[in-house]
Amino acid sequence: MQDKRRQILDILKEQGSATIRELSEQLKITGVTVRHHLEALRERDLVSKPEVRRRDSPGRPQFEYRLAPKASQHFPKGFDSLSSHLLQEMKAQTDSGKVHAILSGVARRAIADAPKRRADSSFAEYVNSVVDYLNGKGYVASWESHPQGFMLHINNCPYEGVAEKNPEICQMDQNMITSLLGISPHCICHIATGDDSCSYLIATEEIAARSE
Repeated sequence: MQDKRRQILDILKEQGSATIRELSEQLKITGVTVRHHLEALRERDLVSKPEVRRRDSPGRPQFEYRLAPKASQHFPKGFDSLSSHLLQEMKAQTDSGKVHAILSGVARRAIADAPKRRADSSFAEYVNSVVDYLNGKGYVASWESHPQGFMLHINNCPYEGVAEKNPEICQMDQNMITSLLGISPHCICHIATGDDSCSYLIATEEIAARSE
């Protein structure tokens, strides 16, 4: 992102809102240039549509700009650190069985809105719907045929920063995949251990057994 656009986001974050004149004065650039940057930020859904600012005295209306919800991704978050600390404290204060039960419950909640397999759909069609669902959750998933069945690839781990120090998260994710497919796949590789993806083999015999 251009430096001036980054500065505009920082100003709007700090002040809550600003007009083109205010931004022009703070950034030492022309109003025309500010407007150009704001339009570019609006095209990326980072700045909301300008609104008329209330005035206490007569005069031409002034329009103020605010950050759009999507802009929050451009500011530091402590979610990974918080999640890791919470998990570490949970493991320190309870036994592994309870931790596993809690994470299993989290996995079930995470896929409560997942699509169900239709009676008339093939397993390949259902895997397609599972991949679409996972992509909606940010997993960057795909699948391919394999001599032994199907291979499901997860190319983005949403918990990557936490899973590296907490292997229970990987198990939670595998439990989620198992619940989605109705089959326990064999994990071939892990992002957390340095692989390019988390890949799962769904064996033909497992698919056949489930269909009986």
